[in-house]
Amino acid sequence: MKKYFLVLISMMMITACSSTNQVGAAEDDVGRVESMYQSLPDRYKVPGLEPLERVNAMNISGWAAIDRRSFILTMGPSTRYLVVLQRQSSELRFAQAITIDNTSSIIRPGFDRVNVVGDTLAAPYQIQAMFALEDREAANAARDYIRDWQEPESEAE
Repeated sequence: MKKYFLVLISMMMITACSSTNQVGAAEDDVGRVESMYQSLPDRYKVPGLEPLERVNAMNISGWAAIDRRSFILTMGPSTRYLVVLQRQSSELRFAQAITIDNTSSIIRPGFDRVNVVGDTLAAPYQIQAMFALEDREAANAARDYIRDWQEPESEAE
């Protein structure tokens, strides 16, 4: 009986420690995502959109390139995300397809990568940021914001 009690107490302690680590990992995700967002060029900081820590990658149904570094990812009939890559891809706008390297059904910026499938085999591109888009109009507005972006003129002193 004593052995079973010790085993039970040990299992409870292990469970308690593991749940603490999950909370710490979630806090690390928030910090990582915020840091990656801050390093984004301003053209990809669309007003009203907040960076996501993770996205469930169920039922990817399409995508549309915006420029060499960003695209709209469609999941199902009405779920859309703005995806911004860590670096530019010269093939993204003309690609035949994309694939997402993720180890589970969750896409996490900073960890998962996009492979651009075109005429030549390209290296994978790390996802720097993802943003939820409410509907088609929000997707169009984000696309237009990025395409129409102009660097602010610096004031001459």
